[in-house]
Amino acid sequence: MPIENGKIAIIGDLILDYFKYFKAIKLSPEGPAPIVKKINEFAKAGGAGNVANSLFNLGCDVSLIFNLPINDENQDIKLKNLFDDSIKLRPIFNQSSNPLPVKIRYYVDDRNFMREDIEDIKQSNKELIDDAYIENLVNSYDLIVISDYCKGFISDEIIKKIIKSTNKKSIPLFIDSKNTNLNNFENAFCLKINRIEFNSLFKDFRILDSDNIVEIKKKIEKAKEFSEIGNLIVTLGSLGSILVTRNNVYTSEVNNVEIVDITGAGDAFLSAIAFSYLRKLNNYFQCIKHDLDKDDLEFANLAASSVISLKGTEPISNKFLKEKSFFRRKNLKVGFTNGCFDIIHPGHISLLKEAKENCEYLIVGLNSDLSVKKIKGPNRPIN
Repeated sequence: MPIENGKIAIIGDLILDYFKYFKAIKLSPEGPAPIVKKINEFAKAGGAGNVANSLFNLGCDVSLIFNLPINDENQDIKLKNLFDDSIKLRPIFNQSSNPLPVKIRYYVDDRNFMREDIEDIKQSNKELIDDAYIENLVNSYDLIVISDYCKGFISDEIIKKIIKSTNKKSIPLFIDSKNTNLNNFENAFCLKINRIEFNSLFKDFRILDSDNIVEIKKKIEKAKEFSEIGNLIVTLGSLGSILVTRNNVYTSEVNNVEIVDITGAGDAFLSAIAFSYLRKLNNYFQCIKHDLDKDDLEFANLAASSVISLKGTEPISNKFLKEKSFFRRKNLKVGFTNGCFDIIHPGHISLLKEAKENCEYLIVGLNSDLSVKKIKGPNRPIN
């Protein structure tokens, strides 16, 4: 049996995402700015919280480990209102002055007008996760995700220790980090980064605006050879994504969907790539000696496409697994054939096989009983 509902620990920065929507009434006589009326506002769990919600919606047993300062003025916010009751919240309390990061996005007439960030990023002078905590972590979960927005919680040392411990126990570790020190990711099972983060980590292989996809692919391959990372994933916006494993290189084109809001797309991609790998563990393999593949990459691309068609920070829907075909690329070839098929014979099987070889999706139509009688006679259909 697959363990797509396996136990996952997400470690990282919980961000409070607020969205405020306004309607422009008229231009202000005091300057070139609109006079607005507030029409809606709501809060969402961003960062590692968004990853937790996505993986829970995909059917996983999720624990969220995050930094929560004791004196945080925002701790009165009912965090549980941002999560399903089944998601296990595991805050690590500390005396740090760092508040929970808050991002307030202001929209006027459905256009992103500005964003206000309220945060005080200071790396704690004391490691918030010790060796015993990490040891218990790798013994308790099937897969671990680090969602590091560099808000002062996940230090360089913590990343290195988690990589070492997960490798020792053969626990898959998926990292999405804005950390710019490449040495921190040595021997990591999987690192997922975007183009900007790639250019910060691999300055000798920077991706330029003038580069085509072939040139970009070669640079990412060289970066993978240079680094000690098992699976390197680079998301490239409108150019899709590229995965370089120990033995293969895979590309996935962007899916053709209407872009409403790109907020949370990276979180959705990270959640989906981890889930796609996890659900194969019992079916195909048992340890991290096996790399990611094109199916994992395609699945993650579809998941990211599903959230950018929505407003605000939205996790992967709990209906995504049933509806994911809706988000597939529209340049796939769809075939159609039909027949009576009331008596299946080798000719039918040959027809269907040949038809399927000429398309990605084959739709088979079955003639109605009335149609079969008109074509084959009053004694048909047999079945």
